[in-house]
Amino acid sequence: MTKQIFYFFAFSAYFSISENIILDSLNEVVKIKKEDTTKVISLTSLNKRAYQSGLKDTCLYFARIAGTLSEKLGYKNGEAEALFFLGIYYYDSKKYQEALKNFTLSYDIRILRNDRRNAALTLRQIAKIYEEQRNHSESLKAYLNTVALFESIQDRKGMAATYLSISDFYLNQNIQDEALLNGQKAYDIYNETEDKTGLAKALQKIGYIYITKDNYKEALNCFSQALKIFSDNNNKKGMSLCYNRIGQIYKNLGDFELALKNYSAALEIDTSLNNKQGMASCVSNIGIINRKLGNYSKALKQQFISLKLSGELNSKQGTAAAYNSIGVIYLDQYNYKEARKYLLLSLKVAEDLEDAQGVAGAYNNIGNIYNFENNYQEALKNYSLALNINQSAGNKNWEANNYLNIGDIYSNTGNYSGALENLYKSLAIKQEIGDKSGVTTAYAAIGSVELIMGNISEAKKNGQLSYKIAEEIGEQYDLKNASYLLSNIYKQEGDYPNAKKHLLKILEINNKGILSNFPILSESEQELYFNSVSKDYDAFNSFVLTSHDNILTEFTYNNALTNKGLLLQSFTALRKSILNSSDTALINQYNNWIVLKKQIAKLYSEGKNAKDLEEKSNVAEKELAKNSQLFSHFYKARSLTWKDIKKSLKTKDAAIEFIHFPKTNTNDSLKDIVYCAVIVKPGSKHPEMIELFKAKELEELLGKFNENNREYIETVYGTKDSPNLNLYNLIWKPMEKALSDVSTIYMSPSGLLHKIAFASLNKEPNIYLCDNYKLNIQTSTGKVAQPENFILNETTKVTLFGGIDYSYDMASNDSSAYLAWDYLLGTKTEAEKIAGILNKSNIPVHIFEAKTATENEFKTNASNSTILHIATHGFFFPDPEETENVTAALETKDTKEKAKRTENGFGYWSFIKAKNPLMRSGLVFAGANAVWKQAEQTGSEDGVLTAQEVANIDLQNTDLVVLSACETGLGDIKGSEGVYGLQRSFKMAGAKFLIMSLWQVPDAETEEFMVNFYKNLITTKNIKTAFTQTQTLMRKKFDPFFWAPFVLLE
Repeated sequence: MTKQIFYFFAFSAYFSISENIILDSLNEVVKIKKEDTTKVISLTSLNKRAYQSGLKDTCLYFARIAGTLSEKLGYKNGEAEALFFLGIYYYDSKKYQEALKNFTLSYDIRILRNDRRNAALTLRQIAKIYEEQRNHSESLKAYLNTVALFESIQDRKGMAATYLSISDFYLNQNIQDEALLNGQKAYDIYNETEDKTGLAKALQKIGYIYITKDNYKEALNCFSQALKIFSDNNNKKGMSLCYNRIGQIYKNLGDFELALKNYSAALEIDTSLNNKQGMASCVSNIGIINRKLGNYSKALKQQFISLKLSGELNSKQGTAAAYNSIGVIYLDQYNYKEARKYLLLSLKVAEDLEDAQGVAGAYNNIGNIYNFENNYQEALKNYSLALNINQSAGNKNWEANNYLNIGDIYSNTGNYSGALENLYKSLAIKQEIGDKSGVTTAYAAIGSVELIMGNISEAKKNGQLSYKIAEEIGEQYDLKNASYLLSNIYKQEGDYPNAKKHLLKILEINNKGILSNFPILSESEQELYFNSVSKDYDAFNSFVLTSHDNILTEFTYNNALTNKGLLLQSFTALRKSILNSSDTALINQYNNWIVLKKQIAKLYSEGKNAKDLEEKSNVAEKELAKNSQLFSHFYKARSLTWKDIKKSLKTKDAAIEFIHFPKTNTNDSLKDIVYCAVIVKPGSKHPEMIELFKAKELEELLGKFNENNREYIETVYGTKDSPNLNLYNLIWKPMEKALSDVSTIYMSPSGLLHKIAFASLNKEPNIYLCDNYKLNIQTSTGKVAQPENFILNETTKVTLFGGIDYSYDMASNDSSAYLAWDYLLGTKTEAEKIAGILNKSNIPVHIFEAKTATENEFKTNASNSTILHIATHGFFFPDPEETENVTAALETKDTKEKAKRTENGFGYWSFIKAKNPLMRSGLVFAGANAVWKQAEQTGSEDGVLTAQEVANIDLQNTDLVVLSACETGLGDIKGSEGVYGLQRSFKMAGAKFLIMSLWQVPDAETEEFMVNFYKNLITTKNIKTAFTQTQTLMRKKFDPFFWAPFVLLE
């Protein structure tokens, strides 16, 4: 339950000078020999100031002196006041029985003296104590009697304040309608009495209730009104609270940009007031947003600031929360060592607070870390500690959960009898407390162990029980687990119809979950969500491949369409477009739709039926599609199927979705991963699925951390005079028969195929794939049904970057300064020649060079550019966890000199060692070399534009991005979402076409390619045609090394 406190008595530690004054004054009063009511009044007055200054023990001492003197003098008012202060002290110390005793004595005196106002204030405190003790009937009775006392003396403001307390009372019990009713009563009174401050407080209360009801429109309205009142009265503290809540609203709506803006406004005010409690809260909230955005370094920094502030405040609750947040961030980064360290610190604070549930929860979370690390002994130890605490506390639900976790440990260690013993205990408790969701989870877990033991009949019996109950209660997660178990059982029995039924049920649940959750998740959360279900799609594809069921290939193709499309369609970009549209009706429609999506996701997580809300959501989507072209495009893409692609293909066209997955369920890295092509042609009855090769075969040809220099490229792809047919034979030859009547191909790569320059695959000497087919590389073949449009005319806005000075802000005489990126003279002439070509055709060009080519200029101009051309250094650093020697792995292209950098620079830890792959890929702008020398980032921009930053730029109006930089097409390979680098980020930002490179090409040939491309673009006004013509021209003159790395991605 939320702790109720008096703001008047809130602890503060920032009055060191006044503390001494108060202490001196109290001591002087005590020395007064004349013991009368004046002395009592003076002691009481100073006592209030002492308590405000945090001198609680001092206050307790002098309150007792005042009480004793009042009793001696027969001064009942002073006695009641002293008892009241003793009650406040014990209440704040959580000694509720002592507090109740003193408040009751104070109340009785005040009632006898007919001091109804102070009696009402005291009774309200008594109500709060009953609430803390969870004696809800006595608490409500005391609150209502408080209202009656205030009403008897016509104290309307006292009534209103009590209604706000009653509102809290109901809100803490999750009785939202009653909470709202009492909040509204307070509002009405404050409105009638024209108490602006009270009115603002009531609006805050009502607004928060609307947040709990997911009614963000009304919540935002309330806090906006309250903010205006506080602003008009220059009430800084009230303004800060409003900004904080508005930030929370935007966070819940998924608009992280506006959330950060409001949290930052609150932080600025709290900093000016030296309100460290508010500062700690704001910084923590900003850290939470950055964690959602995947900015882990910023998130960590902010949580450490919150931790420091909580320490200065001596707030153990704040300290525990900060430790927990830091631990969770490290857990997100798979840094189990640091995660464990901070979760252990959180555990210690919980122990100091004697928070049994917090201690048990910490043990459970620490157990999870050990479980992830396969350190089952330590995991079991922590789960057992959590179990003992929950048993002592009588927390049956968590006791059952602990048994479930312990059962999992025993199963993982081969102690199947021990696993079943604990799982049956969990089942018994879940049945006892009537937790049907827990019952179905336990049945599925028992069935899984029985299956491992080879007890097929017992496994099937438990799986069927789990499925039956999950179906009855509509618990999607448990229904999926039961289906997963049953599908494996039926596969082992050779019962393919039933295996197929349950695999399709898993897909149905996953697809519904993705579409319900993606709109309300940040991009990093979307990634985590999809990773959690990707194994289900892999298992399905493996089943399809081995079952040779042609009908199931339709699902395989449709899944590839939907999943590739969703992961590259940025809901952030959609959100920004709508919220910045100035269309109030559209914004309201969108926010209401987001609320529906959150409610649906919540119901599914609770195992409840969301059919009615799904229907409302579908209606809302149709309305949004009518009013927003961008929204319409997003949701048409979501509903595409292979049949839509088939209808859009012309004669001699083919669409290929490449997919890869483990052919059998195994955790071995690349051992059993296979690549397949799923092909659709105009005459297809079903998509055709063709197994191509094993991942390890392609990796053997490509190598892992090789230098992308000419020697390596020509070894892999060959030359005009010395062709290498290996890649063609491995990747393309298995499809030759299926593509024998095809001349135009639309294809979407997957996994390692993102690293392949398809155009240069050699079938025979001097015959390349691009000679036999017109190749179109796409993020998803859904683009066949939804092609991108491009118009080149006088309204086209082109922004060029080239000839960039990477070291302009570094001292020329600094001999210790290591220059990681050299000046590229060729990029200056390239940009200027392109500008000349475009200017001749009256196409406006804005060119940035030397010191003006800054990261900030790019961010400022990108959203307003039709074409963006960036001629600069690009970089991609491999995952540091995948190589023992990062420095050796970096020695590619011009990175030999980068290997010389020390580990002291900001850039080393922010980019090279980053866990987030989008931080290890980027483009370089003016002044970027400073990052290798600075210990930390000193300004808002550092000259290094990471893929992470690109993803947050709105490029919905950008038709073409040309990355004339080395290795801009590379990145970590991440499942079906493609290359986790610049190409993914630019597509997520909204760019329609992207030209990039797979390896470094010398300046002269790069310039020739780009200049010819723009000449062809002016002539054809078609990006695809211009690119193909340029590639054909270069292919006639050069070996693949010089023309093949350039890739056009739609």
